[in-house]
Amino acid sequence: MSQNGLSSDERWLAALAHASILIPTLGFAVPLIVWITQREKSVNLRFQALQALTYQLLLAAVWVVLGALSGLFMGALGLVSGAFALAAQTETPLMLVTGGQFLVIGGLLCLMGLGALLGVIGGIACLSGSHFRYPLLGRRMESLLLRHVPAEEVSHA
Repeated sequence: MSQNGLSSDERWLAALAHASILIPTLGFAVPLIVWITQREKSVNLRFQALQALTYQLLLAAVWVVLGALSGLFMGALGLVSGAFALAAQTETPLMLVTGGQFLVIGGLLCLMGLGALLGVIGGIACLSGSHFRYPLLGRRMESLLLRHVPAEEVSHA
């Protein structure tokens, strides 16, 4: 046992669940596997794995929605820019499409990086033995899980 009464294995599995966000498209499988195999053994791992899984699935849903919206935005920008180019008999407005695409894709990549960074921070915090909570999500998940856990099992609260 180490900090906060967590074993080395618990800390590593919790860190792995959070840091798996760095694995494109399959990262959610790691916290799912940790949650399925460890949920009866450790309240902390149950919380950390389920929190990481929820965060990664929510983030994936946000990317899908933002990707669809950015596709619509770039398509509309292309249509408007093309209409102006045809009306003015010039190619200059088509530069708006390229600039708009650059800004939208660049913004999405920055948001994706920030989302992944938060997962890595969670992994590092869990590895050090800290009780990590995602902003806006962690406390809600914890209160939901603690409703269904007998008081004698809760060691970190």
